[in-house]
Amino acid sequence: MAWLAILRRPLAGDRASDGWWLIGGAAFGLLSPWLSAPLRASGGRFAWLLDLITHGQWLYLIVLVLGVALSARRQPAALLALLLLPLPWLTASPSLDNQSERTEPGFRVAVANLNMVEPPLPALTDWLEAEPPDLLILLECIPEMARWLDDRGELSYHVEQPEASPFGICLRTAWPLIETRTEWDAAGIPRLHAELDWHGQHIGVIALHPMPPVSAHFHALRNQQLHHLIEDTDPTKPSILAGDLNASPWSSAFAGLAQTGVRRASGLQPTWPAVGQGWLGIPIDQVLVTTAWRGAESGTTRSLGSDHRALSVLLW
Repeated sequence: MAWLAILRRPLAGDRASDGWWLIGGAAFGLLSPWLSAPLRASGGRFAWLLDLITHGQWLYLIVLVLGVALSARRQPAALLALLLLPLPWLTASPSLDNQSERTEPGFRVAVANLNMVEPPLPALTDWLEAEPPDLLILLECIPEMARWLDDRGELSYHVEQPEASPFGICLRTAWPLIETRTEWDAAGIPRLHAELDWHGQHIGVIALHPMPPVSAHFHALRNQQLHHLIEDTDPTKPSILAGDLNASPWSSAFAGLAQTGVRRASGLQPTWPAVGQGWLGIPIDQVLVTTAWRGAESGTTRSLGSDHRALSVLLW
């Protein structure tokens, strides 16, 4: 690999120069969320490619530190590049502020993108027993998985659209459902809408799994769908929008989120790909909530044997 070849070179001027190239590339990546945000509504190829660059923030941090390490001995000015280290936390979509301490059990949301070819039932069972959710959203939910959930007898209230495809989706909850409906987005992918009764409080839920942005067209469709759903959400009502959003918190899909009543409740820990505990991945599985919630606590993501890591968020 190119970066290994750089490390094998003697500590000389050419190696320091390589360090500056790494610093420059990492700086561009770290700044890309700010560069991409104004292009949120664009369906052009440049906007799509720039948005793809925004997702790798943790990788850019590693490259930045490597570049500084190669350059700083001969050129101490390279140390100034470390001022860019906080950028991933500054450029991420705004998170929910905890307005009060949790004094009650709270409402737990669990999201998992499963392996439709070989559903990880033992690992999923262990997870559900260790952290019993009030709301469970499963992506790549096939008919066999829906039947398995029925046989468990838990989380018996549900609305679902299981399919033998990557876009099957199941929503299960321990609380009575007042209203449910299934809609299909512009790419023909199902999206679940529900309203449930939690201790007399009505909670709105949207579970979705938009098409990955594999082209400028699908990039625009994803951004438009998320924008409309967020804009149409009543911020005065406790609501949840969750799933595999195929967009990281740095994506242009969430540009302008600070001007709405919706915030990110999940953390910045990577969820895909799960390889290597997800450390080189990106957080595309997310939980968004309205500011009517008073606080959120995001747990550590968990491997279930899928290519995604599952996540759990406690709301109150």
